[in-house]
Amino acid sequence: MSAIACPHCQSEMPGIGEFCADCGKALPIATSGPRIIGAREFATSATGQAVQSDELAKKVKSAFGILLAVAIIQLLFGIGWFVVGVVGLTNNPPPPNSNAVPPGVDHIITGVLLAIVGLVFLGIAIWARFMPLAAAITGLSLYGLFFALDIVASIAAGVPPGGVIIRILIMGALFKAVQAGLQHRELKRRLAAEGALAP
Repeated sequence: MSAIACPHCQSEMPGIGEFCADCGKALPIATSGPRIIGAREFATSATGQAVQSDELAKKVKSAFGILLAVAIIQLLFGIGWFVVGVVGLTNNPPPPNSNAVPPGVDHIITGVLLAIVGLVFLGIAIWARFMPLAAAITGLSLYGLFFALDIVASIAAGVPPGGVIIRILIMGALFKAVQAGLQHRELKRRLAAEGALAP
């Protein structure tokens, strides 16, 4: 076994131990495998940085699938509410000379609004193919706003909000995509500063 130097006091240590015999501080543990980095750390080698950059880019691009799923769900619910409203309106026509809102009109309006929201998220999903970080931030912000408005409307109507768990999961997935995007941007900035990547 060869002697190693303590990184704290520079004393020569025979072999490998856990603590320095002179200063008592922990010695580094020699490993033969790759260093595992935490979620907020950056790789130090060029290969590690390239792998980390690729993985972060994949996480950011997952925003497209999430936003597309939200768009499809909103469009399907919008079409469903619209059809329910039209069926209700045709089965229960309003009486002549009545000022009351015909049954089914509220469902039609809800269906149209949900379809508009679905189209907005479809546009954001398409945008995510070209600018995933910006689209993920916009999608998360809008989804959070619509979720908050739905909770307020549900409370005002005296009914519990529906689909809370699914909405929280969607927001969590979008949040992770935003986090990965910000970390990817920081990694690219560091690599550009080191000259490893062209800006």
